[in-house]
Amino acid sequence: MDPVKRQILEEHVQKLYLEEAWSEKDFLKLLHKIGGKNEEKLRVAYFDAKDSIIRLRQRLHGSKTGSIRKQIQRQINHLEDRIELTKEKMNGFKFIRDIGGAEAVLHRAGQVVLALGIAAGTYFITKAALEVYKKKFSEAAKACANLSGDQKSKCMLKYRRDALIAARSGLQAALGGCGKTSNPAKCSNALKKKIAKYNARIGDTQKQIG
Repeated sequence: MDPVKRQILEEHVQKLYLEEAWSEKDFLKLLHKIGGKNEEKLRVAYFDAKDSIIRLRQRLHGSKTGSIRKQIQRQINHLEDRIELTKEKMNGFKFIRDIGGAEAVLHRAGQVVLALGIAAGTYFITKAALEVYKKKFSEAAKACANLSGDQKSKCMLKYRRDALIAARSGLQAALGGCGKTSNPAKCSNALKKKIAKYNARIGDTQKQIG
């Protein structure tokens, strides 16, 4: 993982593991911080590569030796590929920097994973699913307020089940973004493990509802 990302994550590591202390505001603040820092870093790399291509093309124009021209052209092709990937990552970090909510992370999972890498990207996608769950389940207090006893318990459990289903749906939608990564199988396996945990919790909650 990039040192900048690692440092930012480590600064917040204690907070991140305390789910009750985590809020969507914290979530977005951390994502915006990572997005801003890395977008600027990539912008510098992008213009450095562009400058290198200009210099290599000047050398290519002045060279008459076939083997040297081929070598220079390979370097140019490599840099052009890097520029395209850098542009994609810059767009990903711009999206992350400007992101407006947890649902957006799940809807644009491909960009998140491409920009942050599989480990950090799937971590934030999982956190986004948790935010969706918490937001949905928070509706239970108001909806079940006038009930009591078993009726209230079942009402709360139904909202819990629906919130878990919403979070799982977000993770399932995010699976589609794994195709944009360098290792789609690793990315999808990481998310499928989380989906399996939601499946188990949904099943347990449904049993309690009866």
